[in-house]
Formats: sequence, C-alpha cells, structure tokens
Amino acid sequence: MKHHLFLSVFIFIGFLEFIFTLNVEELKPLNYEVEILQTPIKRGEEPPVPLMRMISTYGQEYTCTLPQVEEEQVTEKINLDEKNLDVKELLKPMRHGSCLLKVFQNQILASETLSAEVNENFNL
Repeated sequence: MKHHLFLSVFIFIGFLEFIFTLNVEELKPLNYEVEILQTPIKRGEEPPVPLMRMISTYGQEYTCTLPQVEEEQVTEKINLDEKNLDVKELLKPMRHGSCLLKVFQNQILASETLSAEVNENFNL
C-alpha cells in the first residue's frame, strides 16, 4: 500500500514539475515592464482610446492604453490555428503602445528602440 501511495505521489509531483517547468522556461527570456505616465484620467471620464485598468501590489490604480486593432487584423488572427500562436505573435500589436516595454539588461528601452529590437529579434 505504501509503495502505491509513494509511486502515485512521485508521478503527480513529476507531472506538476513538467507543467510548471514548461511555462517558466517559455517566459524566462522575456521581461516586461509597464511605463507609468503622468497623465491622470478622472473617474467616470470616457477616454478617447481603449484602456485597461491595472492595480499595483500596493493598491495604486493605473490605466494602460491599448493599441487600436483594425477589423482585418482581428479577422486574420481569429483564423489562425491556436496551436501555432506564440507569445511574441500575441504581443506584436502592443509594440507601438506606451504600455508594454521590454527590459533589456536592467534598462527600460525607449519605444523606438523597443520596436526596432522587436522587429530585429523576432523577424517581424
């Protein structure tokens, strides 16, 4: 009985390790940081661009501008096979926005530098 329990626990831990290792390895080379701008938005005010509300670990509220996606791009992305979707492809529309910035060697890159680097590194 103890051997069966030990074997079951060992297999379960091995399975969990495989799942979490796979996800962590995929995310290791990419680090992102949010750029916080000094532009306040009043509550109840309708902004001209789509926004995503975010809350820091300390409870501070922020808003993040989302890129405008044309209808053709949306239709094209819906037709893609989900198995072929990649994190780089999903983040591609955000490379021109002010929300998502890549941290490279502990330095935040400017938007122009980021766009050039994304295009170069990911062949976009």
